[in-house]
Amino acid sequence: MSCGVKVAVENAAFKFDKLYSYAVPDALAKFAKVGARVLVPFGKSRPRMGVVLETEEENPVGLKSVIDIEKSEPLLDSEQVSLILFLHETTFCTYFDAVKTVLPKNARLVANEEREGIVNETSAHLETVFVYRPEGAPPRLTEKQKAVCELIENTPLTAAEITEKLSVGRDVINRLAEKGIISRENRNKDVEIYEMYSETGEIPRLTPAQERAFEEIVEGCESPALPDTALLNGVTSSGKTLIYIKLIERALAAGKSTLLLLPEIAIATQMIYRLKTLFGEKVGILHSALSDTERYLQWTKIKSGDYRVIIGTRTAVFSPARDLGLIIVDEEQEGSFRSEKNPRYDAVSVARFRAKKTGAKLLLASATPSVESYYMASSGRYSLVNLDERYGDMPLPTVTVTDMRSELLAGNSHHISQYLNDEIQKRLDKGEQCILLLNRRGYRTVSICRSCKKIVKCESCDTPLVLHKSTGTHICHYCGRSYPIREICDDCGGAITHTGIGTQKIEEELEGLFPNARILRMDVDSVSKKHSMEKLLYDFSRGEYDIIIGTQMIAKGLDFKNVTLVGVLSIDQLML
Repeated sequence: MSCGVKVAVENAAFKFDKLYSYAVPDALAKFAKVGARVLVPFGKSRPRMGVVLETEEENPVGLKSVIDIEKSEPLLDSEQVSLILFLHETTFCTYFDAVKTVLPKNARLVANEEREGIVNETSAHLETVFVYRPEGAPPRLTEKQKAVCELIENTPLTAAEITEKLSVGRDVINRLAEKGIISRENRNKDVEIYEMYSETGEIPRLTPAQERAFEEIVEGCESPALPDTALLNGVTSSGKTLIYIKLIERALAAGKSTLLLLPEIAIATQMIYRLKTLFGEKVGILHSALSDTERYLQWTKIKSGDYRVIIGTRTAVFSPARDLGLIIVDEEQEGSFRSEKNPRYDAVSVARFRAKKTGAKLLLASATPSVESYYMASSGRYSLVNLDERYGDMPLPTVTVTDMRSELLAGNSHHISQYLNDEIQKRLDKGEQCILLLNRRGYRTVSICRSCKKIVKCESCDTPLVLHKSTGTHICHYCGRSYPIREICDDCGGAITHTGIGTQKIEEELEGLFPNARILRMDVDSVSKKHSMEKLLYDFSRGEYDIIIGTQMIAKGLDFKNVTLVGVLSIDQLML
């Protein structure tokens, strides 16, 4: 044995969490590097995956040996290993919980059951293609076989692609493979996401106020005497996004990558299309709505340097960006940057750590900065850049507050005031669009017994159940458990009444009030299908809907030129 390694082992209980030492056989010693994925014995269980976080030069004695190590360069580089250690130290998670946060799921190693001691990656992200590399005298082939070989001589294709292009059976392809004339190879799937765009490359011009803010940020990037972090305090609709675009353009020109973090996937969708329109195939995406395969493929292209502009939600802060030069956190005060699951990290803190580790510039931006960030900027620890003018001297919107108790006394039993009703109708008459916000999904939010006043709650987590008319069930919004709709109280046999309003109820009211309007509901229930949010927002931007009713996912960061009215329903609920 020539060396040893210290490994973070998967599924180690918290009380046993530590780096476990293993000996490395001579045949594997050259592959024993920090960040390498390994397969190790652990107790009496099956071999487990681990990641090398430290190496030891001295000969370890009396230790179990590593079963296998990945033979290529370690998938995790030194910066990502430092992120793992940072998470472990600051969030009190296990070492491997930190590894799972940084490493995509499809990059985990598994034991090959047929060949003991051999490590394989999961293969969900791979597809088999057929390759033809002619050598020596050409073999005698049928016309169909010749057509297959000519088709794949320069471009390897899957069996499905070959049969679609040539209308030949799979048996033709399989016979060629059996004879050794063509060969099978694995490659990463080519999965297209967010492709509904056309590249223009035209960077918009900045206003004088934006230009001043941009120059202040650039000065902070170039001057070692100024703080590494800047706070862009820009009023709503001041055009902070245009400044991001100019900074990204500047970073790309300097050969650097940019990481842009956004609080919501809905905001990310519009920003992704905007950046793809400008920067094309340089844009990579990472967020929780992607499948494991899509996330892994995006992750590998980011690591290889194919993507130099990375955009996503809080998980994107761990992306393996090469030559990172700029990190932008939009709406930095948002609570969604803080993970509620283990490890409970703050993406802004992680971004700050990465910026310090890599020498990148960190830009925090908001119209309402967090108290912490504003204090840091006011005390000189951050650079403070103010953007006080709205883009194009756009005036602030007129805000009208309606007391719904007065509406009820006037005979309006709907949850949409008469004033809002009239304003919606005016927009519909002009061909304009409206956005309505209600941060409660479902149909009725509370079900209560009329007799004993007991609220219908989830049996698992004791939270009130929400009635969903579309599925005909009561659903717990905390654990996701569903129940048949209850009309009779289990305790006293009294009748249950359903009260409170959700987006499904408002959608129903809108359909009754405006029967000719095209209405779109956007909440977790309506965008559960893959890429449905992306498609719905795209359709709304093209004017295929007149009114959109949704939860917090439509509350910020969206930009629709034809929207001239925004209504917030039951605004007092937002204060709870």
